Amino acid sequence: MKNRRILTVVLAVIMAFGLVACGGGNKPAETDAAEPETKETTEEIKVDEPKEEEGKVEEAEPEEPQSRIPENATEFLLTNPKLQAQASFYLPKFDSEWEVKLLSDTDPVGAEQRYLYKAMISDEQSVHVDARLTATTTENLPTIMEKGEKVKVSGHDAVYEEDTTSWKYTVDMGPYADGVEMYMDLKFYTGGEEFKDVKELAETRDMMLETLSATTDYEGKEDRSGRLYQGSGLCSLPMTFEYNGQEAEVKQELRRASVYALAAEIQEDGDIPLCITAEIDNTCKNSYMEVTESDGYVDCTIAGYPGKLKQVEYPSYVENYVRLTVSDVNYEMYASTSVDTDKITDAIALASATKAFKEDKASQYQKSLDFLEAMVSAAEFRDISEDWLK
Repeated sequence: MKNRRILTVVLAVIMAFGLVACGGGNKPAETDAAEPETKETTEEIKVDEPKEEEGKVEEAEPEEPQSRIPENATEFLLTNPKLQAQASFYLPKFDSEWEVKLLSDTDPVGAEQRYLYKAMISDEQSVHVDARLTATTTENLPTIMEKGEKVKVSGHDAVYEEDTTSWKYTVDMGPYADGVEMYMDLKFYTGGEEFKDVKELAETRDMMLETLSATTDYEGKEDRSGRLYQGSGLCSLPMTFEYNGQEAEVKQELRRASVYALAAEIQEDGDIPLCITAEIDNTCKNSYMEVTESDGYVDCTIAGYPGKLKQVEYPSYVENYVRLTVSDVNYEMYASTSVDTDKITDAIALASATKAFKEDKASQYQKSLDFLEAMVSAAEFRDISEDWLK
């Protein structure tokens, strides 16, 4: 009996030790083991997250300029060689390809470059974008943009109008040069009054307006260094040219339609102090050459180029108005000789000089023509071609 009690006590002690070893010791051990794992995992996440973010920022930087590129779109570049400027924008992809047609004609009159973009959206319906890139004087642009609701297009000031068949925008694309601003005219239409209900046209408009930009610095631009260009971009002159031992300085004078004219001036001392000027103004249409003697024009040749000449007399100066043809392109030019009134302050002396000036008109006409010939000889003219326009 006593032995049984001893055995019972021994078994109880063994069981107690077994419970401590199997039950009581496992729970804290799991907790201790779990805590380091959780801590290590947390630390790994905290360390990894900034690395991933830094990596994302580094990868995003080169892609930032392309952030405006929309999905399912095609980029278009509208290059204006007359201005040496370029616009870029995106249009959505449809089942049919966009057709692009030059509407400016091959006669480079004025500075405007105009294209029509057309895509078929069904068997019977198409969407159209009429886009024009040009420039004008800073003073003239507000007059062009005075009508319409003021809006923003890709961050640029613009005006918006809606008529019965189209949406129209005029957008100030920013400075071209001192005193000159680039701008674009945009027109979106389908050919009918239901244009506002055509979602493809609205999509085209929105995509183009959101991605529109323009620059005077682009790949393939002709180097203008050391020369000045007129607004059409076909004729250029060095900064100066020589004439009768004088150095004539060339200047770009602002024009509303042609953007620039190239002009030069010299003074000539003598019995009558003279101011002699010459100017290559603009390109003109072929029809401008269809003039005769009855219109006051005669045939002429200047620096080897054929043209038409008309001479006009004014109270204190004489002017040669020339239309010259160079490489199938027609240019308007002016050359004038006048009494230099800055050098004659006495009224009687001025009247005497003006009288003598008029008595020798033929000589005065010729002096400015000679100066114009030297200017044309110093000029560089580019050939007109379809590739140049496109």
